[in-house]
Amino acid sequence: MGFASGLMGAMLAELTSAVLYIYLLDLTPRLHLGLWVLLPIGGALLIGVIGHALSRGLRRQAPAASLGLLGEA
Repeated sequence: MGFASGLMGAMLAELTSAVLYIYLLDLTPRLHLGLWVLLPIGGALLIGVIGHALSRGLRRQAPAASLGLLGEA
């Protein structure tokens, strides 16, 4: 999910910069490769860290207690 949102962010940033380059600045648009690398990786890492932090309480419980929260046991 983070990787996909990073790709979408890079695509929208490139599109916005291309529109600004062409219509506002009258320049030739160029590709920003750093965005295509950093945004998907950063998004994936951010979602992973948030998921890890939010599931800490669930990971500290015994498996039977975790299933009990779901109504499985």
